[in-house]
Amino acid sequence: MAKIERVKILIADDDNQQSRNLASYITDHGFECRLVQSGAEAKALMKQWKPRIILADLMLPDGNAYSLLDHMKEDDSLRHQLMHLIVMSGHNSQFNVKQAFEKGAKDYIVKPFKKENILNRLIFHCRSSRSLSDLKVKEYSKTDEASLMLHLTDLVLRQAISVESVQEKLFKLTRMVSMKVDGVR
Repeated sequence: MAKIERVKILIADDDNQQSRNLASYITDHGFECRLVQSGAEAKALMKQWKPRIILADLMLPDGNAYSLLDHMKEDDSLRHQLMHLIVMSGHNSQFNVKQAFEKGAKDYIVKPFKKENILNRLIFHCRSSRSLSDLKVKEYSKTDEASLMLHLTDLVLRQAISVESVQEKLFKLTRMVSMKVDGVR
C-alpha cells in the first residue's frame, strides 16, 4: 500500500499557546505541522522542510510576514516551490491587508480566529490547481458556428431579461459556460 504524504503546514507565531492548539487541531485533521517562533527559524525551515503553506503572524520577534514573503521570492530554492503564505494578525487595518496581498500573501486571517475556519482555509488553499480539460478545437463550418452563436446569444438574452438577481444571473451564465467547455473551478 502506498504511503500517503500529508500536506506540510508551518506555523510561524510567537504566541506559543495559540500556535500549539492550532497545530494540534490541524495535525488531528490530517496535516503535518511544525511550529517556529521567529522569522529566522521560519526561513530556515522553509528551505529545509518545504511546507506547502506557511501560517505566519504579521509581527514576529525578528521580522514580519512581509519579510518571509520577500524571502520566498528572492531565494532561488524557494522561488519555484508550490508554497503559499497566509498572514495572521490581530491588526485588521486596510493598509495591512492590502500590503499583504500586494506582497504575495494568499490569504489574511484576523485574530482571534476559530480553528475550524483555519482548517477550511487550509483545505481551500491546498486544492490542486486544475484547469480546463484539454479542449479539442473542432473545425466548425460556417453554419455550425452561426448556429452555436445564435444558441449562446439566446441563452444570454434569456438570462438578461429574467427577474432574478444579478448574482443569480451571473451564476447561471457562468455555470452554462463551464458546462459547455467542461470547466472546473
